[in-house]
Amino acid sequence: RTGGALHSCDQGGVMLVEPNTGRLVLRTLVEGRRNGAAAELEAGQALAGWVLANQIAANVADVTADRRWQAHGATDGAARSALAVPVSLERETLGVLLLLSTRTAHFSNGHAQLAQAAAGQAAVALSKAQLHRYVSEQSERLGALAQQREEEASKLLAILHSIGDGVVMSDRLGRIRIVNPAAAHILGINHNDFVGRALDDLPGVSTTIDEESAAVPSKFAVGERTVSAHAARVVSGRDEWLGSVVVYHDITREELADRLKSELVATASHELRTPMTSIRGYIDMLLLGTFGDISASQRDALKVIKNNVTRLVHLIDEILDMSSVESGEVRLHRAPVDAAEVLRDVTRELYSQFLERNVALTLEVQEELPPVYADRQRLQQIVVNLVGNACKYTPRAARFLWRSITAVARSVSMYRIPEWVSPRLRASIFLRPSTAPTIRCATKWAALALGCISRVSLWSCTAGASGSRASSARAALLASRCRSHRRVEALYARVIVNH
Repeated sequence: RTGGALHSCDQGGVMLVEPNTGRLVLRTLVEGRRNGAAAELEAGQALAGWVLANQIAANVADVTADRRWQAHGATDGAARSALAVPVSLERETLGVLLLLSTRTAHFSNGHAQLAQAAAGQAAVALSKAQLHRYVSEQSERLGALAQQREEEASKLLAILHSIGDGVVMSDRLGRIRIVNPAAAHILGINHNDFVGRALDDLPGVSTTIDEESAAVPSKFAVGERTVSAHAARVVSGRDEWLGSVVVYHDITREELADRLKSELVATASHELRTPMTSIRGYIDMLLLGTFGDISASQRDALKVIKNNVTRLVHLIDEILDMSSVESGEVRLHRAPVDAAEVLRDVTRELYSQFLERNVALTLEVQEELPPVYADRQRLQQIVVNLVGNACKYTPRAARFLWRSITAVARSVSMYRIPEWVSPRLRASIFLRPSTAPTIRCATKWAALALGCISRVSLWSCTAGASGSRASSARAALLASRCRSHRRVEALYARVIVNH
């Protein structure tokens, strides 16, 4: 209306560009008759469209003589002159300011300058209105997003407070932010006393949390409880470190059950040795003829019984050894041991078993091997177990080869999976027989590795740090480190099968 008073125009308005359609639509009138004039002025879109396209003002003295003017309705027919000015802001055209008059050549250059000034003010007002609308929409969107995040955070907190495992979370600075009730109960602390403190003030948490420390949970005692702690880093989808989390689990019952199991196995195995000793003693007396002469068939039967009793005693000894190793009560007598002599003793001890199965046993030992610092009895048990399983699961009419070669690395490798073992079985070759039953039926000679299973813990106690690794891409190796006076030999066992 102020523009209409300044220019003394009869009708006019501001036509804006629709963002979706690109059409010019009359939005604001500068004169009082709004309803009827809105539709009629939209017919003048041809002139306004030309101004919009060229972004220059158009002062038409006589619209009847201008082809850009399209008159529709009584109001357009009464118009004789028109002034159209683009409404733009920073090279962006928002619309057109259109003024009409019933007098010919009504608008002068001064009117055009005033109209351009009014169009500039209108552009600023429109920009502010659009900015206000954008800010309002963003505020609503951010408010909804914040409410959604708050609901998700409330759900996560409810889950953390309801689970049975203890959970402690920290921020990027390593300050504790969340301690759920289960963690406070397991650790015997007040969660309010630890919120804001350093994460490594809690038990079972190292000063640096990396992938290596996160892969191995720690175990410690809290009063009468046994607790395991598993710490890990929390990263975002863009691999940004957000903080750390520590999960505590009360394993008191699991530890008690495992200890009772070991004690039961040890007690039962020890009690079984007494009757086995009596049975073996009476069999020896029968074979010696203490109770009278026996026939050849009876002697053969007694030998079979004695062999099975001996195997049962060895099995009981193995169970006792394993229970002692698991309970940490095994005692070792380490001294320099001649590895070659151990191999020869085992070869002589098990030669008859290979002969019965028609399997050729060959031992190749390098002369003057350096001694290995280990427990001779335990080391011999390991070798007996490996070679015994090799004899048991090697096909008949095959050849078993023990070979000793010089190695540069300070390790003793007791077994390597042969290349002909299928990749599907390599991943499970070092599992216990109860968890890998397919090894026996799928490939009998691959079961040589079963001898390694019952000796992993024992070998660890005998020789030092031990580990078993299996890979589907390459042959796995069960290796342990032994201390030697000069160097260490690598002992490889392999089976050569005659197909």
